[in-house]
Amino acid sequence: MGVIAGLQAISFPVFGVSIYTDSKYVQHAFTKGWLNRWMADGWRTASGQAVKNKDLWLKLSKLYAKYQFSIHWVPGHAGNKLNERADFLARKEALKQ
Repeated sequence: MGVIAGLQAISFPVFGVSIYTDSKYVQHAFTKGWLNRWMADGWRTASGQAVKNKDLWLKLSKLYAKYQFSIHWVPGHAGNKLNERADFLARKEALKQ
């Protein structure tokens, strides 16, 4: 959700968007081609299971088509100042629900 919310918050044309995430799952969906494979395989994983959160992956796929972002992994809870801030804000928003 964080990647989706961040991209949806962009209110003007931009080029060269870079996403930094502590989620290997999100990173690998793009860097290892998992997302394209899930779509081609009828939203099934390599093990034949249904892909979880298909609705979110569809949103993210549309945002990728719009921004062609690059995606980079950073270790979570390892002192990366911006990652720690993102985690704090995400937890704060989660408490509102």
